[in-house]
Amino acid sequence: MTMICLVSDQPPPNLAAHNTSSTSIQITWDSIPPLEKYIATVAYHVTVIRADSFSDTEGLHAILGACVNTTKMTLHRTNLRKYTAYRITVAGVTEKGVGNAGAQLTVLTDEDGKNITTF
Repeated sequence: MTMICLVSDQPPPNLAAHNTSSTSIQITWDSIPPLEKYIATVAYHVTVIRADSFSDTEGLHAILGACVNTTKMTLHRTNLRKYTAYRITVAGVTEKGVGNAGAQLTVLTDEDGKNITTF
């Protein structure tokens, strides 16, 4: 029997992101449900790029392994620039390559609090 493995054209559903501090963001999405028994997502390719950057080479790329029996995926990205907008995409990865990332999100890291001096 020949095993056929394709790249899914379905992006991860319910992609969401929000800042958790002035230098970090949290990204969540639901696992891609298998459309056919031959399309198995083995990982997720997450890209976080500064919105003012025109080059993917400055991006922060992460490969997150797909967990069996997990429906919600989460990535907490740290060491980002303060009060900076980032573009985020997530795509499923199969043995044949990276699939469709779908729509991208833009998230702004938080501002630091004001320094208050008390006497």
